[in-house]
Amino acid sequence: MKRTAEDSLKTRCEIIEAAQEVFLRKGFARSTLEDVASEAGVTRGAVYHHFDSKAEILNALCEMRYAAFGEHLKKTQDEQSSPFDRLVESIVSYFSYLESNKKFADMQFLLTYKTELCDEIAGGMQTKIESMRALTDTYAELIGKVLKGVRQSQKLSKTELAHIIVCYQSGLSNLWLIDRKTISINKDLRRVVTNFVQHLIS
Repeated sequence: MKRTAEDSLKTRCEIIEAAQEVFLRKGFARSTLEDVASEAGVTRGAVYHHFDSKAEILNALCEMRYAAFGEHLKKTQDEQSSPFDRLVESIVSYFSYLESNKKFADMQFLLTYKTELCDEIAGGMQTKIESMRALTDTYAELIGKVLKGVRQSQKLSKTELAHIIVCYQSGLSNLWLIDRKTISINKDLRRVVTNFVQHLIS
């Protein structure tokens, strides 16, 4: 039974990986479960054994990729560092992960440029929304600690400042996703991010 469960999980993961490749090539709307089955090297029945629709596959893909991203961010946090350094490291880690993890980057490209928003993929998009909200909350918490006891000249709240950082990340990463050869998000990354955060919260 254990071996059968392991084989089933392996097949499920292979279908998800194959689906990402198909969705990237053809776009989500024009892809079919037959395309996914062919890419994965399994029957259509095998795909239906694990998923009811291609939307369910996309939702599972989002859950898998964002879960791995979340685990990565946890590992990069050094609780002994200052809140400012942890804030910078969190932002740097996001860009580093995006550029070094092709599967995560390709999923972001798929969601941003090759998938039309519709009700059937609400689960996957909600996963993305929740991931971004969690990231915003993390930034806001760290900004609050950085600003604690500091007299501020600006009137933006810690949440508003966190939103600005997330917008900066999203804008730069979306540009990079469509031009990965000429835009390097990791060039002098730590220095650029450090300066950006210093000016933002000063």
